[in-house]
Amino acid sequence: MGCADKTLLEKPYFIQRVLAKILFTMKSFRTHVGLILYGAGGIIGLVIVVLSTWADLEAQFYGFDRRASAVLTGVSCPVWMTPTEQAQVTLRLSNPTDRRLSPVVRTAISTPLLPEVSLRRVDLEPGESATLTWTIGPQHIDLKRFIFVDVLVYAAYPLLDRQTMCGVLILPLPIPGRWLTPLTLLASLAGMGVGVWMLWRQRVTWLAWRTMPMLALSITVAMAFSLLGVWVWSLVALVVIALLFLITLGLALMGERYPSLGVV
Repeated sequence: MGCADKTLLEKPYFIQRVLAKILFTMKSFRTHVGLILYGAGGIIGLVIVVLSTWADLEAQFYGFDRRASAVLTGVSCPVWMTPTEQAQVTLRLSNPTDRRLSPVVRTAISTPLLPEVSLRRVDLEPGESATLTWTIGPQHIDLKRFIFVDVLVYAAYPLLDRQTMCGVLILPLPIPGRWLTPLTLLASLAGMGVGVWMLWRQRVTWLAWRTMPMLALSITVAMAFSLLGVWVWSLVALVVIALLFLITLGLALMGERYPSLGVV
């Protein structure tokens, strides 16, 4: 080893500088990993919201007759299905009154020709609930990529007519829809959650960081609305997400142009 190398190693701050460089590299790596996880989780969440809201929105304009002004709750439709898969549509029907009710439930399920219509009478004692199920499958696919379901509960005094519609998106994937929904939901929540946590741990000082947690929360709320079939609020949430994204992007560009603004 030459004299120059010995002199370099004998400098008191040489090891400190090396360690500082290593720590800086590790911090930069964690920051990039956190940003990638955050972005991937957000994109997956947006895909869930857009696709599920699209199917429910298509159901509103499919051609089912609107026979009731009140909204029927308690209907559960699959979010996604494969072209060969079968799944269940369920209705949880309750009698909140103090008298015996016998409402008639009418369902219309899409087919390539005319909707498949069925009628069921349900006898419910006061306070009693019942769950009705219908099986949907490849024979109900219409417009190449959707299954639409219309559920109407006719009036049974003192309850009024109630109706709701839902859509199921058909995806040519090897994973069944009953598995795809929870897996993508978990991936989105985990990606955004871990990404935000990692960025917070690195104490980033970007201007855009100020809105990133709020953007992740908005995507989470939008996923909840879309998976519950509340497509109107899903659309509202998408508008909020778009505005927050534009604000976040603007702050990121501002931070690039004026780096000192990001220092807190």
